[in-house]
Amino acid sequence: MLEFYQAYADYRDLMDLTEALLSSVARDAIGTDTCTFDGETISLAAPYRRLSLREAAREAASRRLGAEVAPGDLRDRDKSAALADRLGVAWSDGAGAGRITTSIFEALCEASLVQPTFVYDFPTEVSPLSKQRADDPDTVERFELYAGRFEVANAFSELNDPAEQRRRFEMQLADRARATRRRTRWTRTTSGPSSTGCRRRRRGRRHRPPRHAAHRQPVHPGRHPVPADAPPGRVT
Repeated sequence: MLEFYQAYADYRDLMDLTEALLSSVARDAIGTDTCTFDGETISLAAPYRRLSLREAAREAASRRLGAEVAPGDLRDRDKSAALADRLGVAWSDGAGAGRITTSIFEALCEASLVQPTFVYDFPTEVSPLSKQRADDPDTVERFELYAGRFEVANAFSELNDPAEQRRRFEMQLADRARATRRRTRWTRTTSGPSSTGCRRRRRGRRHRPPRHAAHRQPVHPGRHPVPADAPPGRVT
C-alpha cells in the first residue's frame, strides 16, 4: 500500500503518475507489465483508459434501456431517482442526484472494468474533501482506478476552501434530515390499526418464545390460560 501527497499537482497529474508508477513497479517486481488475475490477462502498461463517471453511467443506462438518457437527468434528483427505479438500481432516501448517479455507475459499469481504467470527475455530493472543478462546481477533481472489476486506487485534488467545505457539510446534514423526515412519514402512515407494519409488530410480541421450558408452545395468557397442574414458571 502507498499513500502520498504532492504539492502543486492536481488529479490529472496524479493519473499520469499512477499509471507510470504501476507499470514501472510491475516490471521491476515480476519482469513484465502484464499479469493474470481471476483468469484474465491484465496489462498495466500506460496509458490507461479514462472515463467520466456521469458519462459512463449515462451511456450504460442508455444501452440498458434502449433509449437515450439526457446528461441533465443525472444532475436532477427526481429524474435520477426515476431513472434508477427504471433500471432496478437501489438508492437510499437521503441520496441526492450525485449519490444516485454513483449507484447507477456501480451497478452497471464496475463489472466491465477489467483493464486498468481511471473513473474521474465524481459528483461533489460523494466526495466532500475533494476540490471542485472551476468550470463545474457540482463536480470534483477525483478519480478511482479500477482493474480486475474493482477499485485499486483513488486520488483527488485537495479541497482548500473552508467556506466550500462548510457548505458541503451543511448539504450532508440537510440530506440526512430529509431522509429522517421521509422515514418518519412512513412510520406515521403505517402505524394505524389496519396497517401491515402494525400487525407485524403486534404479532411479533404475541408469539415471543416463553422463557420456561414447560411452556415452549405459543401461548397467550388472555386467550390460552395456563393449566392449573402446569409446573411453575413465567410465561411472557
